[in-house]
Amino acid sequence: MAADGLFVGGGQGRGRRAAIEPLRDEVDLQSVVLLVGCAPALGLVADHLNASRGPGRFTWIGRGSAAALADLGARRAQVVGVHFGGDEERSCREIVRALPGRDLRVIGLVAWEGGLAVRRGEALADNLSGLSRRGVRLALRERGAGIQHLFEVAWRRRQPATPPPAPTLIARGHLEAAQAVALGAVDVGLTIGSAARRFGLDFVPLARERFDLVVERRDADDPRITRLLDVLSDGRLRRSLAAWGDDPGPCGDERTPSVAA
Repeated sequence: MAADGLFVGGGQGRGRRAAIEPLRDEVDLQSVVLLVGCAPALGLVADHLNASRGPGRFTWIGRGSAAALADLGARRAQVVGVHFGGDEERSCREIVRALPGRDLRVIGLVAWEGGLAVRRGEALADNLSGLSRRGVRLALRERGAGIQHLFEVAWRRRQPATPPPAPTLIARGHLEAAQAVALGAVDVGLTIGSAARRFGLDFVPLARERFDLVVERRDADDPRITRLLDVLSDGRLRRSLAAWGDDPGPCGDERTPSVAA
C-alpha cells in the first residue's frame, strides 16, 4: 500500500506533534476514509470501493476491537469494525460502553469462526488441554481484541481450575497469527478460520461470531460513508467475501446497540 506521507521530524508518541511531508495533494488526503479493525474483509471492502468511481479513498488499518472503538471515539477513524467473542449482546454492551452518549449505527459485515490454527496433521483436542503441555508455543492477541476474549471464555469453560497459558508471541492480527504457525514460529495460533485456511492450516473452531461495522450516525450523510454502506448490498462484494472464506450473510444487516446496553 503506497504511503500518503513521510515522517520527517518531530516528537514521537501519544499526544506529540510530528512533521509530515505529504506525498499526495491536500484534496486527495482529505478524501481518505480510514477503516479500522482486525478483519481482512475490511481490506476487500476498501479495494472494492477504490476500484470503482465515487467519492472517497478507503484505507484499511488493522487494529483490535477495543483499539478500533477508541479510534472512532477520538475521531481518528470514520468507520471501525468490531467483534467480541461470539456474544452479540456483549458486543453491543462493549460498543455502548466505549462510546457512551454517541448515536451509532452498527451494521453487519461478515460472520466467521474463531479458534485455533495448527499445522496440517498436528492434532489439537477441542477441549484445549493440549495447550497446557510443556513446550507448546502459542500466538495469542492483545487484551481487548475480540478473539482474545473468545479464547479466554472458552478456556474458563473447559479448564476452570487452570489459568490460561502464556503466549510465546502477541500477534497483531488474524493473518499474522496464522502466518506465525505456517512459518513454524509457534505451534498454535489464535485466529479465524478463513485466515487459517489461507495458510493451509488445520483449524479447531471455538465459537461462531459476527463482525460488525460501527459508524456515528452524524457521519452517515457523508457521501463517502453513504457509498461505503451502499456497497454492502453489492453482490460482487458479497461473492468476494465468500471467496475469501468468510460468511457474508450478515452483510448490511443493521442493529441498534442501545437495546443491549
